[in-house]
Amino acid sequence: MAAKQEIVVYTNQGCGFCDRLVSWLQEKEIDFTEKDIKNDEQAFDEFIQYDVRGTPFTVIRRNGINHHILGFNKKNLEGLL
Repeated sequence: MAAKQEIVVYTNQGCGFCDRLVSWLQEKEIDFTEKDIKNDEQAFDEFIQYDVRGTPFTVIRRNGINHHILGFNKKNLEGLL
């Protein structure tokens, strides 16, 4: 049975790496939720709780464990997906 996972990508309007990550996930047909921290106050509030200072920031929740990836790091993403 495949592990249940949820992917949330925190992005920022005008962020080139954010655009590249979103496009890459779409090309791979990977389901994810994009949250724009610049235009969504709730998304921003969630984002600051992680105490990170940049976007894109990806949270992959699988079987009760959160995995965090800062930036567009294909190697780390492929290892978790």
